[in-house]
Parts: sequence; C-alpha cells; structure tokens
Amino acid sequence: MIVYFYLILSILAYILVLYNFTEILNKKRFIQGAILCIIFISLIYDIFQSVFILGIIVFISFLVLLIALNHNVFTNCISCVLSMIYLLICNQIFGRVTLLLIGAKRYAMIGNKPYVRLIVMIIFDIVLFLTSMVIRRYISRNGTELSIVKNRNFKFWAILFGLFLFVGIYTSIHTTEVGIFDVVMYIIGSLFFIILLYLMYTSSIKEEKVARKQLELLQLQTYTENLEYIYNDMRKVRHDYMNVLASMVGYMEERDMDGLIDFFDHNVLAFTHEMKSLDFQLVRLSNIKQRELKGLIAIKIVKAREAGINVSIDIAEQIEITELNPIDICRMIGILLDNAIEAALETKQKTLQLGLLIKKNSKLIIIINSCKEERLNIFQLYQKGYSTKGDNRGLGLSNLKEIISKYSNCDMETVVENYEFKQIMEIRPC
Repeated sequence: MIVYFYLILSILAYILVLYNFTEILNKKRFIQGAILCIIFISLIYDIFQSVFILGIIVFISFLVLLIALNHNVFTNCISCVLSMIYLLICNQIFGRVTLLLIGAKRYAMIGNKPYVRLIVMIIFDIVLFLTSMVIRRYISRNGTELSIVKNRNFKFWAILFGLFLFVGIYTSIHTTEVGIFDVVMYIIGSLFFIILLYLMYTSSIKEEKVARKQLELLQLQTYTENLEYIYNDMRKVRHDYMNVLASMVGYMEERDMDGLIDFFDHNVLAFTHEMKSLDFQLVRLSNIKQRELKGLIAIKIVKAREAGINVSIDIAEQIEITELNPIDICRMIGILLDNAIEAALETKQKTLQLGLLIKKNSKLIIIINSCKEERLNIFQLYQKGYSTKGDNRGLGLSNLKEIISKYSNCDMETVVENYEFKQIMEIRPC
C-alpha cells in the first residue's frame, strides 16, 4: 500500500512543476484531469513497474491533458519537457546533496524505512513547488510569459541540457558512493547549463521587447495612414458640399423656385441622406477598441460606399481582439474585406455586411457579400494562385490561410449559398 503513496507523491511532484510552468486558463479542469491521470497511472502500475516506462506514461498522460485543455500541441509539449527536466534536475541535486550530508549508509537506510522515505518525498515536493513558483513569479515580474519556449535557440540549449542531465542520471543511477568531487562537478555542470539557459532567456526578452516596439511603430504608422485617408475623404465631402451649394446659386439668381425645389428634392436630399447613412455606419465602429483595426475598417467602408456598394455594419457591443497579433488581425480582415468588395462590385445587388460579435467566450467576425455564383468550390479558393478571375490572382485567401494556421485558437468557416459569400472567423481564448 505504501508503494502507491510513493507513486502518488512522485506524480504530484511533476504536477506541481507543470502547474507553475504552464499557462493554465481553467485550473479547475486541470485539477480534475490531474486526479484522473493519477487514478489511471495507479491502476496500471502493476502492469508497468519499470520507472522509465511509468515516466513516459506520466509525460504522455499530462501532455494529452494539457492539449485537451487549450489545443496548443507544440507549446504544451515544450512545457511538459521543461517541467520533466526541471524535476529531474531538482531530484538529482536533492539526492546527491542529501547523500553527501548524511553519508551512504544513512542514505540507504531511508529506502529501508518507508515512513522516513515518505516524509523525505513530501519535503522534496514542497521544495520543488516553492522553487518552481519563485521561478514563475520572476518570469511574470519581467513581463514575459512562458511562451519563451518558442525561441529556437532556447529550445536547442534546453534539449542539450536535458540530454546532459539524462546521461548524468543513467551513468550514476546505481552509484551509492558519491565523493565531494562528484557532487561539485555535477553542480558546476548543472550551473553552467542553467546560466546558459538564463542568458538565452534574457536575450529572448530583449528580442521580444524590440519586436514589440517595432510592432507599435508599425501600428502607429498604419493608424496615421488611416487618419490621412479619412482626412482626405472629408476634404472630398466638403468639396462636394461646396459644389452642391454653388449649383443652387444659378436657380436663386434666376428666381426659379420650382427648379430649385426640384433640384433640392432629387439631389441635395439624396446626397444628405447618403452622408448621414455613412456617418451612422462609421459611428458603430466606435465599439472597436483597437484604433488600427477601427481605422482599417473605416477606410474599407468608405471605399465600398464610394464604389456604390450598400454596406451594413453590426457591432452592438464593445469588442477588442487581443488573442491575435494586431498586424495579423488587420491583414486578415483587410484581405476578407478587399475580396468582399471586389466580388460585390460584380453583382447587381452590390451588398456587403460586416459583423463583430461576442458569443460566450468566442469572438466572431462575419463578412457577407453578394456574389455571382450560387455555388463555389471552397477548397480551390484557398489554393495559392487560384482565382475566379484567372490565373495568378488568387493570393489573398491563400495568404489568409497561412496566417490562420499560425493560431490554434482561430478557425475560419466559408459558406456560399443563395448568391451570398459568407466568411465566419471564430477566435477563441488562448
């Protein structure tokens, strides 16, 4: 029976490290899944009594659990590997230091006294949890998430460190006599790789800060260009109003009130109604919190209205899309709106509908435009170079597909029916 307590404490050690080294959004579901994993591993313990095989089963079980929670295979895999490496590092250092302090005979006695071993394992789990929590808080305080593992150099040295650790473990696993020289050399080697990883970590932080500044500059440039376009468009509107007023002067000079009334009813009122309609549509964009996205959509709407397209916008509540890179979301919506405008211009209806909605935990971007075809081959549309207008023109949707493939929390659904082309993008929490 005591063996199962050893097993549970060993698995718990891994869970504690994983809990601190992984971004877990739903902690309740993680705890429930961890309990199920412990039960599952305990049930198959008698079948696989090899420590190595059980270690692999533990790794795979929790990797599957994390993937089921947030669907990010690569990041979860790296988190599980780093957690296992950290666990093995602490286990080796803790064991070797204990062996050095109390001697080989007393160290061997720990294994022969079940309850003493149990207490030592509990102390180890507590130390492991506290040290991993300190590391996590240090990382969080520096404003960098654990997504640092995406850095290729960091991954390379982390894997190299893991290999070094495994070699050290399996070459000394049966060693009972450990001298001070062995411990010092092992600690020096471990510290060397830890310092190396730390340098890679700080380097990646600097790279991330530089990339963030470049992104902010690009966003500012995009926003400035959008403001410039809107300003020029307002100048056009003012110029059009001046022309309308100037055209009324002739009727006034000739005292032609009937002609003036007719001109006013058929031209001035229609122009005013069109401007009010455009203003009403643009006002709805105030619910978009991101300035660069708001400016982009405003430009596309103005262009569509100038081209004679009937535009409808539905943004009922405030929305901010922070789950995706700002440049990527602008590129995606820009591609969708450009294609929608181009397709709508070829139809008699000339309609374009845009909706940004919040549905439970997801955010939906819906773009619907009139199209000439009642049915289209959706698969071909996303192939590079394919276009309904001819060869080598269909790059937009293929580029869109490449951008979406970068995100596991973003899906696109395309529906063509009743001469309407619908694009529905769903963005889930990271």
